[in-house]
Amino acid sequence: MYRFILSATVFFVFGACSIVSSRGYEEDPVPQAHPDFVKGQHALEEQNFPAAIRYLELASDRDSNNPDVFNLLGYSYRKQTPPQFQKSLLAYKKALKLDPDHRQANEYLGELYLMMRDLPRAEQRLKVLDKACPFGCDEYTELKKAIKRYKKRGEKNAE
Repeated sequence: MYRFILSATVFFVFGACSIVSSRGYEEDPVPQAHPDFVKGQHALEEQNFPAAIRYLELASDRDSNNPDVFNLLGYSYRKQTPPQFQKSLLAYKKALKLDPDHRQANEYLGELYLMMRDLPRAEQRLKVLDKACPFGCDEYTELKKAIKRYKKRGEKNAE
């Protein structure tokens, strides 16, 4: 009798799983990132900012509604030598237009404002992150540290 109950239970559990699976109730698949976006990420890992910009620009042409593309594009422009402030600013603003609570874009835009010696706008990004991260997040912590360093250095570059 015990074996029968165990077998029936196993059959029911696996049978129910296959029904759920066949009806499409499983989680939606993660969308695949565009190959140029992936190449841009790899170029960033290697700190090859010109290559990252090239790939991310291509990705932004193909996926103009992805805030992550514009966030990384802004980051790439900011990290170039010399930094391209205006292009970086435009890319971050596009990312935030698509997703106003994008934590990384808010942090990076705040850091860009510090590089541009605009403390009030950097502090505004910190306030946005404070609301977006009610339980705290790395982006809030990192921007707060950058602002503290900036103030300590007397409005010198925080990076």
